[in-house]
Amino acid sequence: MNVVSAIAFWIIVLSPFVFNLAAFLDITRTPSWVWALTGRERVVWMSVVGGTSFLYIIGSLVACFYFATAGKELRRAARGNFRDFTSD
Repeated sequence: MNVVSAIAFWIIVLSPFVFNLAAFLDITRTPSWVWALTGRERVVWMSVVGGTSFLYIIGSLVACFYFATAGKELRRAARGNFRDFTSD
C-alpha cells in the first residue's frame, strides 16, 4: 500500500508542473505568424506561464487561462479560421 500512496502523492505533486510545461511548450511551438495574426504577445505569455510555474495552484490557473483564451485563439488561427481576426 505504501507504493500506491507514494505514486499517488507524486502524481498530485507533479501534475501542475507538467500542465505548465505543456502550456509553455505550446507557446514556444506555435509559429510566429499565428501570434502576429491574433495580436497576442508570445514573450508576455512565456514570461507569465514560466514565472508562475513554481507557484503550484496559481501556475495551474494561469496555464488553464492560457489554454482557454490565447491558446484557443491561436489554434483557431493556425487552422485557417481568419474571420475573427480580420477587420471586415
